Amino acid sequence: MVYPDSVQSARPASLFPVLKASEQEMRATSILLSVLRLVPAFSESMLKVMGAPAGRRSKLSCYTEIVPSKQLENDGSKSRRAKSANAGQLRPDGLITCASQSKNWSAYVEAKIAGNPLDEEQVKSYLRLAALNGVNAVITISTELTIHPTQSPVVKDKDIPKGVSLFHFSWLSLVTLAATLNNSREVSDLEQRIVLKELRSFITHPESKLTGTLTLSSAWPDLIRSFHDQLSIPASNQLISDVSEDWMELERYIELSLCSFLSDTVRIVRPKKFQNKREEYGLDVGKGLAFSKQLRLEIDVPNAAANITVTVDLHSKSVLIGMNVPVKQDCRPRTSVTWLVSQLNKLRIPDGLILKGSTPRFRNTSDAKFSEVISNPDLLLSDNRINPRNIEIVYSLPQSAKTITKAKVFAEFLRLQLEEFYKNIAQHVEKYSPPPPRPVKDLGLDESDAVESIEKLQAPEQRLSAVEDSQVLESIPAVNNWKNGLGWS
Repeated sequence: MVYPDSVQSARPASLFPVLKASEQEMRATSILLSVLRLVPAFSESMLKVMGAPAGRRSKLSCYTEIVPSKQLENDGSKSRRAKSANAGQLRPDGLITCASQSKNWSAYVEAKIAGNPLDEEQVKSYLRLAALNGVNAVITISTELTIHPTQSPVVKDKDIPKGVSLFHFSWLSLVTLAATLNNSREVSDLEQRIVLKELRSFITHPESKLTGTLTLSSAWPDLIRSFHDQLSIPASNQLISDVSEDWMELERYIELSLCSFLSDTVRIVRPKKFQNKREEYGLDVGKGLAFSKQLRLEIDVPNAAANITVTVDLHSKSVLIGMNVPVKQDCRPRTSVTWLVSQLNKLRIPDGLILKGSTPRFRNTSDAKFSEVISNPDLLLSDNRINPRNIEIVYSLPQSAKTITKAKVFAEFLRLQLEEFYKNIAQHVEKYSPPPPRPVKDLGLDESDAVESIEKLQAPEQRLSAVEDSQVLESIPAVNNWKNGLGWS
């Protein structure tokens, strides 16, 4: 078998690998790389992000049990893993090669199962090994979440050698990608759709140990207690920094979970200037947290009536889920309220749901319980003569005070509550679209006058000048009840 120049020996990735029961990471890597070869849309979506020449005319090869051609020499690293690696025992879990007529690209793959996080020194060793063997990139896969594949959870950009790129995917992000492709028209082949479905089942199965619930750090409950005790904590405090990291991971967890839940592209709305800047975004989250003692996220769901918002108040230990819906404007103010209330009244509304009306030129909102608004819609009107521009649907999670301090279960609790809110309320609220304009009947000329004008124009013996012809045409009104004899239905 002919191997790439960077490899001394390897084994082609197998969809049904024969490995020891203890080699779970190698098994997961082999299955994932095999699916990359079998489903072109899946491999293209994953590899094009990394700059690989993925496409119909390119050749994709995947290997496991890699023995690199060259090994690193011992450089005195302190980490035990790094020492064993530098002693000549570095063996990446996988290798991907992608070749086109104009470009060759390759990447090492290092995968971790749940409970086994990435090791910074080990990843740095793989980066140096890639540079030594002429490999373009290193791909890490684990349960750890990042906003974008170009961001690593363990290695900073300054520590990446020149000429080598580092990418990271969580197992949850790969499940989401498979679900999104399966729900779209990009994968039309039935066998490929079955393969993607089985990949999702394999990754998400508890025995695979590839995914798990997100656990927040110990700083999360510590900061909540500090805020609850009325302590003022600056943005530079380590607690703020750690909780900001937790929140960015939680954002990504919610984003990917909802993508998989809806089999569609759901995204967290973030400022564009922070799209690929994790550290700067974390500092911005920390500043907002230190000032308001709140964390907020906004979820953009395709074709929803409005974005879904989540507000976590660490001081009052409360969690609010809502959506700010633009309401009908071409009507009386009271009708703007009843237009939305009539939609909600058909749904299974939880106790404690609150509606907030936002009216132009009024800073304060008018809010009331949904049960009260049903009988008195005027409660949401700051002025009976002005239509509210938006009505916000707000639901306070009843168990949030007890759950918010539990770092191990809060992420799962929030995910389940968001899914329930979407199933019971968000998906059923419709956007208002104004009706198309209707033709206006000219009252100055009745139908008989219109018929007489047309008969006069169509008379064969009458010859009109261009001026007279235009005058006759201008005298014909836009009426609805044309006779069939005139050629109109």
